[in-house]
Amino acid sequence: MPASSAPVGPALFAGCYGAHLGMWSKTGAHLGLVPPETFALDTTHRADIYGRVARVVISPTMTAGGNRFASWDFLQDSLYVSWSNGLSSVHLRLATGSDTLRGIATSISDARFGLADPTAPIVAYRVSCR
Repeated sequence: MPASSAPVGPALFAGCYGAHLGMWSKTGAHLGLVPPETFALDTTHRADIYGRVARVVISPTMTAGGNRFASWDFLQDSLYVSWSNGLSSVHLRLATGSDTLRGIATSISDARFGLADPTAPIVAYRVSCR
């Protein structure tokens, strides 16, 4: 039987996505970064800022908050997607059941002063890469 050429693991989810973000929870904490309305999950690996672990690239690496770092990981049953500017970040945990990925966005800021991080439901859906 010939080997399958179908993508597996991270390659299965590589591509462009639009995102629909729900309402943020009201925790009293400062809202850090928010995810961009569209993004691309790439399969190119790049070392982190310390030259250590190879991370998978996201485009854009920048959002309105001026991100410096953006990467994603495949975690068996979900994707972990993150953007950070060093002081604030946003992390998406998305279930991998179909081309529509559903999960939770968590916005983290260094100015949260012991309060819970705001969260919001998010849906990421395939869009054409331009």
